[in-house]
Amino acid sequence: MIRGRQALGPAVSAQAQTATTPEQAFAFVSALENHWHIDDRYLRLERLPVEGFGGRIRIRTPLGLARTAQTDLTTTVAPHLVGGTATVGARTRARVYWTIEPAAHGSHISLAADLLDVGPVDRLLLSLGGRWWLRRRFDRVLERLVLVLERGSAGEAAAPVRVA
Repeated sequence: MIRGRQALGPAVSAQAQTATTPEQAFAFVSALENHWHIDDRYLRLERLPVEGFGGRIRIRTPLGLARTAQTDLTTTVAPHLVGGTATVGARTRARVYWTIEPAAHGSHISLAADLLDVGPVDRLLLSLGGRWWLRRRFDRVLERLVLVLERGSAGEAAAPVRVA
């Protein structure tokens, strides 16, 4: 886990298993340009900086409300950890991280977010089911990640996978 500021509330997290090695999973996740392949209509990578480490993710809720998260990659520990921060609006900050561990037949991958500070709009959204919704989004991102990783490990080019 990334060390630093104490989290405000329980983490939002999801886990998946893949037949690929931790090194293959880490290589994909740590290259932020690959995240274009695993986004969906609710969590969409909008922009990567020309220089630097991070990006901008558009978060669209089922109710049509949209939020933008500015991300900064702060930690990589090959082949086990990729993490950083996500800032939404003026106050909401979260620590977001991927952990990759060896498993019997591949890797166990986790995607998690710990809230560090929450603004009033985001506090309301989280209390109205936002944590549950975000966990479902993380599940979907991991589903797409596994599909892309395993397709790529079978010799096919990793291509965008859309899972509705």
